[in-house]
Amino acid sequence: MDIVTDGNCVAPTADVDEELTNPAIFADIVEWSPVATAVVEGADHRLVFANRAFRALAPGHQPLHRGDALAGLQNVGLPGVGWLDEVHRTGEPRRHRHVSGARDGFRVWSVECRPVTDREGRVTAIVITADDVTGKEEGRKALLDTLAEKDALLREVNHRAKNSLQLVSSLLTLQGMTAADADLRRKFQDACARIATVAQVHHRLYQTGQYHQVAFGSYLHDLAADLARSLAPGNGGCTVRVEATEATLPTDHVIPLALVVNELVSNAMKHAYGPGGAGDVLVCFEPLPGGGHRLTVADDGRGLPEGFQLGRGDTLGMKMVRALSAQVKARLTVAPNAPGTRFVIDIPA
Repeated sequence: MDIVTDGNCVAPTADVDEELTNPAIFADIVEWSPVATAVVEGADHRLVFANRAFRALAPGHQPLHRGDALAGLQNVGLPGVGWLDEVHRTGEPRRHRHVSGARDGFRVWSVECRPVTDREGRVTAIVITADDVTGKEEGRKALLDTLAEKDALLREVNHRAKNSLQLVSSLLTLQGMTAADADLRRKFQDACARIATVAQVHHRLYQTGQYHQVAFGSYLHDLAADLARSLAPGNGGCTVRVEATEATLPTDHVIPLALVVNELVSNAMKHAYGPGGAGDVLVCFEPLPGGGHRLTVADDGRGLPEGFQLGRGDTLGMKMVRALSAQVKARLTVAPNAPGTRFVIDIPA
């Protein structure tokens, strides 16, 4: 087919009408279109045609065949069966935006379903198009809207997690109050303190809107203040001091480390100075020269019992400290503090 130009216009020659009616030309245009296009028919929406771009959407690039159902392609943004049912029932076209996750990031699709009807207006097939609009303005807007929805959902999840943990803590507190044995009541109190520590992390995530990392230095100040308030009634003049360099840590590190601090500070306030004794518990968080951070909990009390071995401590608290330190691949050591005790947790970068 010859094409002639006239200024800014492009006009076909006289034989254009005959050539444009050639089905092979239309087949090539649709086949190589960058817009994924398919045709389905029947009440169960079986595949009649799919172009090259549409076939590329199949999971693992599995081959598509005439008669296949489209259910397996919904994860990439194509309409579900309910959508197609509605178009088939109403005869009205439908269009929507869909955000799908992929290895190279999020993709935004503009998906449209248009019915094909016979002379009596009955739907005989549905044409589906899926256009990747990620780089276009409408794609960016849809992506921002989706991210905002996910942000709101994460905030709600952390808020509900905190409330649920507080409810569990309250139930344990009530149960502990009914216990006649003092040692049993103490164990309930310890369990409540551990739950409160995890709840506080979720509360901070909810407040800051940062769901994957926490400013650990400022969090330690809050945690120490909470521990001092909760433990002060039975521990005389003990105080908790924090010397922390600000640094962000991933959330999956913060919760285990917070529980470690809870155990070590609680143990120091309960046992380092004796009943009603006064003294300081120091929590220090600082960067290491070669990368990573060092978390230290120290006191200047009466020290560990003679013959204490960190790897053999059989109390629940010591077992938790060892297990949680290992969870974040940290190196845990203990040494005399002349006087007192010093626990050191070296956290890799």
